[in-house]
Amino acid sequence: IVNDQQTNQFIWWTTKGKSIWIPDAAAFSKSVLPRHFKHSNWQSFVRQLNLYGFRKVCDSEGLDQTRTNAQDGWQFRHEQFQRNCPHLLQNIKRK
Repeated sequence: IVNDQQTNQFIWWTTKGKSIWIPDAAAFSKSVLPRHFKHSNWQSFVRQLNLYGFRKVCDSEGLDQTRTNAQDGWQFRHEQFQRNCPHLLQNIKRK
C-alpha cells in the first residue's frame, strides 16, 4: 500500500524510510482501506497494525515538513518494516 503510486497522497514513507505517515485517517479509510480490506474502519486498521507489532510514533522525527502537518497525521513504525528492505518483511509476525 505504501509503495503504490495510487495511494501516495494518503500514505507515504517518512524521510528516513523507517516509518509510514498517514496525514488524514478519514481520507485513508475512505479511499484506501476498501481497496485492500473488507472494511473501511480506521480503528480496526490500527488494531491490526498493533497486532503485528507496529507502534504509533509520537514525535515528528523524519517527517518531510513540506508534505505534512505533524499535529494532524498518524505515524507508525516497526523495526522490520523499512523502505527498500522487503527481505525484512518475513520477520513481521502476529503477536
